[in-house]
Amino acid sequence: MTEEEYYEAVLTALGSILTVDQASSDYLENIRQTFLAYEDDLSNLKSGQASQLTDLNLITADLATINKNIQSLLERVLFGYYHSSGQLTGNGIIRTGLGYLGGAIVNTNGTSEARLTLYDNTIGSGTELYEIRVAGMDHQGGIFFGLCPIRFTIGCTRVFSGTGANCYIYYR
Repeated sequence: MTEEEYYEAVLTALGSILTVDQASSDYLENIRQTFLAYEDDLSNLKSGQASQLTDLNLITADLATINKNIQSLLERVLFGYYHSSGQLTGNGIIRTGLGYLGGAIVNTNGTSEARLTLYDNTIGSGTELYEIRVAGMDHQGGIFFGLCPIRFTIGCTRVFSGTGANCYIYYR
């Protein structure tokens, strides 16, 4: 290679080399473009999070409504379809024909025992459905059968005893 060819090659190489200012400017532009892309990504993430938060709020409201409806249905199943006999003393018919015994409460006078026997019949004998005995000093006792009431076919009759005691029968 001649000296002249060498100098031409060096000048060509130098022409392709960027100045420090040009290199710094290109590098800074590249960083700026990266940050702009990052800002776009953050903006999209924030938008997505806002949408998810709105969805979560809607789901929470739906769950609250579902919970309220389940509670209402549960109350109707457990309590809403049962009739109360009201306060009773002594023997008598609760209902004639097919039905379900949902529960009973017995209140004592605080000293004497009370006893309630329920029969599947229209007289105070026959198939015994349930019996509750409450000690006098217990003041109150009873049972609620919930989702498993006792079925009676002929009717429901009570035989009740206890000084100053009363009872409530729940049936349907």
